[in-house]
Amino acid sequence: MRPYPVDRILSSPTDRCRQTVEPLARQRRLPIELHGALAVDGTAEGLLALLRDDALRGAVLCTHGELIGQVFERLLAGGLRLPGEPRWQKGSVWVLGGPDGRLSQASYIAPAAASRPA
Repeated sequence: MRPYPVDRILSSPTDRCRQTVEPLARQRRLPIELHGALAVDGTAEGLLALLRDDALRGAVLCTHGELIGQVFERLLAGGLRLPGEPRWQKGSVWVLGGPDGRLSQASYIAPAAASRPA
């Protein structure tokens, strides 16, 4: 797996989400910032606002499948290109980006690959 720059780590306030990013936070020596927009009861609009925030470029966000599905629906409608069908298995990673900060490209990292040490 190629390394990605990680400047910040944001997580849903739930224990499970926080626990998911703890190893990365330790490895990168970064604090975990708990954010309500990533919570189970967060909204797609709130998460999309986070994803489009230039201050979060290079950030890792951990949220819940219910919210991820809603966000993908909106991103796909807005022109996001995926390397296959959208999926969000527990422990998987999506790297989102594109030119000029637009969320138009994505790559998927499966859970087993995402958990291997860099």
